[in-house]
Amino acid sequence: MLRHFRNFSVFTDESRIEIFVNNYRWFSLPFGSSINQPKKKDVDGEIIQYTEQESEDVFHAEWAVHSSCWEKKIYLLDAKENGIYYRTRVVGGGRVQNIEFFNSGERSYEVGGYLLPIVGHADYSTSLRTMVQEESIGLCYQAPPMYCFPFFTDQDDLWFGIGIVAKPGEYNFDRFIHHGLLQLELPLYGQTTVDGEWESQGIWIAPAQGGIDVLRKYSAWHYDEGLCKRARAASEAPRWWKGPIFCGWGSQLALVDQLKSSQWAKQKYLNFTTIGASERKEYATQEVYQYFSDILDREDLHPAYIIIDSRWQKSCGAAMPDPKKWPDLRAYTDAEHKKGRKVVLWFKAWNNEGLDEDECIMDLCRPVAADPFSPKYQNRVKNMMYKLLSEDDGCYNCDGFKIDFANCMPLGTDVVSAGNKYGVELLKALMILLHDSAKAVKSDALISCCACHPYFAEICDQARLHDYNDQTRLLCSTMRFREKLFHAALPDVLIDTDEGGIESHREFVSYMKLQPNLGIPDLFNLLPRGQTPMDADDFNTVRQAWSIYIARIENS
Repeated sequence: MLRHFRNFSVFTDESRIEIFVNNYRWFSLPFGSSINQPKKKDVDGEIIQYTEQESEDVFHAEWAVHSSCWEKKIYLLDAKENGIYYRTRVVGGGRVQNIEFFNSGERSYEVGGYLLPIVGHADYSTSLRTMVQEESIGLCYQAPPMYCFPFFTDQDDLWFGIGIVAKPGEYNFDRFIHHGLLQLELPLYGQTTVDGEWESQGIWIAPAQGGIDVLRKYSAWHYDEGLCKRARAASEAPRWWKGPIFCGWGSQLALVDQLKSSQWAKQKYLNFTTIGASERKEYATQEVYQYFSDILDREDLHPAYIIIDSRWQKSCGAAMPDPKKWPDLRAYTDAEHKKGRKVVLWFKAWNNEGLDEDECIMDLCRPVAADPFSPKYQNRVKNMMYKLLSEDDGCYNCDGFKIDFANCMPLGTDVVSAGNKYGVELLKALMILLHDSAKAVKSDALISCCACHPYFAEICDQARLHDYNDQTRLLCSTMRFREKLFHAALPDVLIDTDEGGIESHREFVSYMKLQPNLGIPDLFNLLPRGQTPMDADDFNTVRQAWSIYIARIENS
């Protein structure tokens, strides 16, 4: 019999799971999935028992089967108003290589394609795929992304979400794969060990009225079921977190560009360029950032904070100022504070430069990244946060961090951390370490990152839309798409609109005007860059956009 809920109905029996909307069957799926071990395929034998239970709010079904890999194996399904939750419980021992969902028989579906919900150099229209196309949701400019595929039908307002659900501590993965034709795989790379009873990562399925609506419901399900903690409401955030922002990265690039341009330009910026310096990171110096601060003053631009970007550090892992570049970071910070501006530092996640081997994640016996489970690295981070954030004498009194390169964690079968965790769990541990250590020193320290999953809401003060590939010439539509993804995942988190990579003057002007409608305006350009002269008209465009934004948030 069909079990009816507000937006869908579900049917189960000894062999299948079927999902209906308006009495039409959209999915017919075998109940079984493979929980494979390395070099050992999990194949179901005969069904031992099928049971159903029904209460006022929830329909529950279980399938007990024989398995080629596990002593005991039970499939569990719960259906209620906010969707269907399906997972597998096994008893036995061994490592889990991957999960292949709904692969024990023939699949049938009436969906026509899906939205790839990741932040790449594409907008909504160029992120649509057909059912025969293979795609993977993995670490990208979202770290992590929402592991959910929104599937569309030829009925404009009918979509279905199929997404990964994990309990806290079980995000031992980095990607979710659609191999085409509804073949779904969760690779675990042997990084999960079963010793006794273990319940797998599961699948959430629910209808929705659009691709973004799928993602909103997927995220809401995590919050509603108590699997994730909501962020503090943006209205409660310190005023300075809300910007506007000046980030020095684009202007560092502009200085490099001057060396490649006319003799006049070289002469104009001579005091702020270094002969032979060809990389942006070489211009993250105290002298250059004082120059940027002076330009902001001259142009009557008053960001709530300045981001000192890559790379002010002598080494990225140890993350202390390079004395040649920053002879007196504390003096700079104190001066900006007197101007009413905070100072935020760029932080390169995972980088092991300057770290000892026992502070690192290992890959085939090689140190490859900072290990958030290493007691020695944990202690380093706590000392680092004190030195960089504290107002005490001898400290630098900075105000927070822009976390970058979070997606660049080591991946694969041979990665080993001191905590025996992998993938998203490693990233969560790193973010908790940075977040909690910073807040212990300065309660309003800002943690800006690129997380786009409800599992990270509790430790993400601000989410940034990230870099842009100028060659696409789709800046505004790309950033609108990104903002929708982040807002769906983290509805209470502030959005840093970012803007790295703009070369087109048309796109620069358009995006400056759009930023207040997406989130916090973020200016990278103070110097001529690409086709943008940064003349009086350009600065006026920025001032007007900032004025609109500031008036809006101060009146809200």
